[in-house]
Amino acid sequence: MGSERFLVSFSGGRSSAYMTWKLLEEGWFNSNELIVVFANTGKEREETLLFVHRCAEEWNLPIIWVEAVVNERGTGCTHKIVDHATASRHGEPFEAVIQKYGIANMNYLHCTRELKANPIRSFIQGLGWKDYKILQGIRLDEPRRSKPKLGVMYPLMHIWPTLKWEILDWWKKQPFDLGLKDHQGNCDCCHKKSLPKLVRIAQETPGAFNGNYIH
Repeated sequence: MGSERFLVSFSGGRSSAYMTWKLLEEGWFNSNELIVVFANTGKEREETLLFVHRCAEEWNLPIIWVEAVVNERGTGCTHKIVDHATASRHGEPFEAVIQKYGIANMNYLHCTRELKANPIRSFIQGLGWKDYKILQGIRLDEPRRSKPKLGVMYPLMHIWPTLKWEILDWWKKQPFDLGLKDHQGNCDCCHKKSLPKLVRIAQETPGAFNGNYIH
C-alpha cells in the first residue's frame, strides 16, 4: 500500500476508537498521512469527552477536536478548534444549529450534517486536502450503516472484519474504557434513540432532558 491521505472519523465510541487503535497497531500512521478528527456537538456525554481525551493520551495520538460555527443562511457550518478543556458542554453548537435550521428529526437529519460532517469537512478543506479517504468505524454486524459512499472506507468490515462482542471483549482488557452503557450512547437524549431508551435515560438521569428538544 502506497502512501495515502486518510481522515479518521473518531465518533467517540468504542468501535471508532478500536479502529483507530488497529490503524496504529498495523502501522498505517507510519506509511500514510492520517488525521484523526472528533466533532463535538455540545451534547456529548461527559464520559465521551473523557474517553476521547484518554485515547489521545494513552496512545500518544493527536486527535483534533472541532465544533460547528453557524454562518448566515446559504452557507453550511464551518468549524473552530477546541480541546477537552474548552469543548462546549451545554449544547451551544446544537442550539445554534436549531436557531438556523429548526429542530432535527428522523426526516430532517441536519444535526449530523451541520454538527459533524460540515465542521469536519471545513477543517479538512482548511488543510488544502482534496484527495483523501474517510475511515469510519462501522462493524461487520452493522451492514445497514455501511452504505457504499465514494471515498469512504469501513476497515472493521472489509479489512479487519470485527463484531461488537469482539470489541467489547477487547476493551475489557484495556486500562480504560468509555464508561457508558449501550442505551446511553454518546449524544444525550438524541432523537435517533428509541422511545424505550429515552424513557430509561429519563428515569436514570432526569436532568439530562432539561432544555433539550425531543421530536
